[in-house]
Amino acid sequence: MFINYRKQAKLKAIIFATLFTFGAILFAASGFAMTQIPHQDFAFWIMLGVSFVGVLTIFWAFIGFMFALVDYRELS
Repeated sequence: MFINYRKQAKLKAIIFATLFTFGAILFAASGFAMTQIPHQDFAFWIMLGVSFVGVLTIFWAFIGFMFALVDYRELS
């Protein structure tokens, strides 16, 4: 059976770009929520944790996107 590795690399790049966008939206939304909530409230600290998840998602999605892009260009 023929496996199209170039198509798989393109699909991985699309998935990681989507994750990057999701992480950026998550980070922005939690940052906005933290500006609206007083820092003494427990919800502020939950939003701080959500923003950390957004930063980690952005970081690892960027790395995954770069590896997928390198694979795609290498298979050309």
